[in-house]
Amino acid sequence: SSYKLPVSKDSIDSTKKLFIYETNNGWQIIGKAGAGPEGDNKFGWFIGEVSNGNEKYVFVSNMIGTKEYFNNECPGCKTREITKNILTSLKLF
Repeated sequence: SSYKLPVSKDSIDSTKKLFIYETNNGWQIIGKAGAGPEGDNKFGWFIGEVSNGNEKYVFVSNMIGTKEYFNNECPGCKTREITKNILTSLKLF
């Protein structure tokens, strides 16, 4: 069971709903993206879970690049987009 924290099942379910990124054909991606500086570069990250019923996979993505690489976009947003493309290519979304 994924309900082992000392909080109610309703609290966990409500929190998960806040992090829903996208749903498609029964698959759902939930996660959190972020970004920060890395010397002269930037990094973006996305951590979460992709699931379809009882089938669940956890993922972590981290990217480091120049601001030009990220096209001055939010590095976390770009990392989230690339992660979704990878999950789609693996037929997990």
